[in-house]
Amino acid sequence: MEKKKRKKKKSKNIIKFVFTTLLLLFFIIAAAGTGITIAVIKSAPNIDTDIIANLNQSSKIYDKDGNYIQDFADGEVRTIIPSNEIPDHLKNAFVAIEDERFYSHHGIDFKRIGGAIVHDILTMSKAQGASTITQQLIKNYALTSEKLFTRKIQEMYLSVQIERKLTKDQILHAYLNTIYLGGRGIYGVQAAANKYFNKDAKDLTIAESAVLAGLIKFPSKYYPLKEAYLKDEIPDKIPYMDRQRLVLKKMRELGYITEDQYQQALQENIPLVIKKAQEAKKDSQPLKFHWFVDAAMDQVISDFAAKHNISEDEAAQRLRTGGYKIYLTMDTNLQIAAQKVIDDDKYYKNIDPLFSKETKTTGIPQPQASAVVIDHQTGQVRAIIGGRKVNKGSINRATEVRRQTGSSIKPLADYGPAIDMLLINPGTVLVDEPINIAGYTPDNEDNSYLGSITVRDALRKSRNTVAVKVAQMVGINNVRDYLMNKFHLPLDDSDRNLGIALGAFKHGFTPYEMAAAYGVFGNNGIYIEPTMYTKVTDKLGNEILVKTQYNGRALSPQASYLTLDMLIGNKSNFGNMPSAGKTGTTDNRKELWYCGVTPYYSGAVMVGHTKNLPLQGKGYKFTSTDTSKIWQAIMREAHKNLPYKSFTKPDGIVPVQICLDSGKVASELCSQDPRGSRVATQWFIEGSQPVEICDEHVSVMIDKKTNKLATPNCPPSDVITKVFLKKDVPTEYCPLHSSPGNINPPTDNTNTNPDENNKDNSTGSTEGNTSLNNTINNNNSQENKKSKNQ
Repeated sequence: MEKKKRKKKKSKNIIKFVFTTLLLLFFIIAAAGTGITIAVIKSAPNIDTDIIANLNQSSKIYDKDGNYIQDFADGEVRTIIPSNEIPDHLKNAFVAIEDERFYSHHGIDFKRIGGAIVHDILTMSKAQGASTITQQLIKNYALTSEKLFTRKIQEMYLSVQIERKLTKDQILHAYLNTIYLGGRGIYGVQAAANKYFNKDAKDLTIAESAVLAGLIKFPSKYYPLKEAYLKDEIPDKIPYMDRQRLVLKKMRELGYITEDQYQQALQENIPLVIKKAQEAKKDSQPLKFHWFVDAAMDQVISDFAAKHNISEDEAAQRLRTGGYKIYLTMDTNLQIAAQKVIDDDKYYKNIDPLFSKETKTTGIPQPQASAVVIDHQTGQVRAIIGGRKVNKGSINRATEVRRQTGSSIKPLADYGPAIDMLLINPGTVLVDEPINIAGYTPDNEDNSYLGSITVRDALRKSRNTVAVKVAQMVGINNVRDYLMNKFHLPLDDSDRNLGIALGAFKHGFTPYEMAAAYGVFGNNGIYIEPTMYTKVTDKLGNEILVKTQYNGRALSPQASYLTLDMLIGNKSNFGNMPSAGKTGTTDNRKELWYCGVTPYYSGAVMVGHTKNLPLQGKGYKFTSTDTSKIWQAIMREAHKNLPYKSFTKPDGIVPVQICLDSGKVASELCSQDPRGSRVATQWFIEGSQPVEICDEHVSVMIDKKTNKLATPNCPPSDVITKVFLKKDVPTEYCPLHSSPGNINPPTDNTNTNPDENNKDNSTGSTEGNTSLNNTINNNNSQENKKSKNQ
């Protein structure tokens, strides 16, 4: 009996020990757990309740008229919108599927946590989430997404804190602006609405709202823009539509929508809606705006970095995440129209067949083309086309690729500076002839020479020898100075020979640079630095970066206008609007240019093979005339609906009637040239106009039967007075009416009857006979007197 009592007592002691031990262990664990919990809570990050203000937000890019173009983002595309722009049915869709007791709990849904624990135990996993909308907001804003116990404690603690400081609407507003909704960094309902439905969040239907709410669980799985989903317009076969129907069902169950609204939402063919939205976005941005946007953002980043004294990498990061508004100078309609022109195969039909095999193999058409259009009065760039039928990622040929310019450089390097320095005027006569300047022997493209020619005609006919003569008059150092410091074209140090007068540079220039330089001729001689943006504002609308542009005089107003006047109508006409320009062709037709200007815009077009191959061969040839047609087509688009406007002629320019053969003031004889009148009105800078009367045209008595100099023996009926250039006057007398002896032709210009003059016979030769020269001089003197009196 005592033995049994001892065993019973021993058992009680064991139980007591075990219980005491367990109780002690419990308190130890509890204490430790409390300590750990306190430590975890203390390590939780501080939360700024102004969550929206602290969010990274993608910047927005706008065109010149303030129309939205696209986001500028760094992985995350987010657009913050106010709560009143989020419709109730969109808010309710998220609450219904993500946190149906959102409006009743205080940050933690214990009922949902219990259900999640049971699910995790039964499935032996941690897949079931129990986070409320508040907890998800905390996780997205301040914590990692890892399913760790410590993170969960912090999440719950911070959720309770946030619930104490913010209203439910503030929490939901922040949540809907931060939640990840698929794709490449689409965050928030506004970005998602634009991405998937091409509309603002405020315009979403109930059915569309349910789609967005359904994406949260598995954004990658339910991503609406998967190629397979876009091809399949049957909602029953698409996973994200299963999820959408579940959201709609929950909304109906919770009383957020009526039965009629539920049924109506089910009838919407969402896949078709999304497909049409994507097509509309594609149509609104053909070959998109990336040529312009990418180049413009490079300029914005550079200026932003300079202003804040930071690296360009840091500047780019700030701009991508700062929620700025960036206003570009791009004319959206012109950008689209110009791209269509550049892409149009009809402009390349004379050369495309030569490269058809290469084009088929690479998928990149050759030759390539680029273009730039600038408002020369403001320097604001309106269109940049960096390539022909090539996608984003290709090099921008309009802003990044420098090529030889050919004759399109002549107004900038030769004629403009020479007129500015008062060395020449449009009516100046020079000789187009073979030249050799220290071993440099430039040729004309057609290998012919035209002799005496005005500067105006030499430029219009692109006579290379004359251009080189003009550049030599200017001086190579002055040519370089004008190009670099007046027209702001970058030169290599090796560009120090007369070849640059014809566009033979080491590197050449971009269409962007050439369009800006040609703007001088439309802007009264003023060069304005081109810009692709006007300003950048912050979230509050404050201007944090405003573009400032260099502007300076390149040419005098008079020199600018005279150069422009020489270029008017030179393959530039595209309608009633005045225009002027110059072609450019390099050796072997490797580059074909057209640069020009109107009263509104300056522009440049360049066509060339990517590998710098000749644009001719096998019977195919591309010419600068073809390039000018592209320029004309783009300018035709640029000037749609613009009123007629003429170029402005400055004061200080005077008209003078000159002789096209001498460049001097025309005499009456100049209009009697057998080739037709050689008199033309040319503009001159006042004070530099010619005053000397032409002495190149002379009148001489000729025997009309022999077309030789008349003698006193020639019958009066056979003698006529004829006008010649001095160099073309016949050197022999009429052989039909000559006899031995010397002849002294009449010295009186008004007397045309040889019988009434000295009857001495002539030998028929003018060699050693000064009488002829006297006659010519007297005749010309008489005519000059008449001209001066007119």
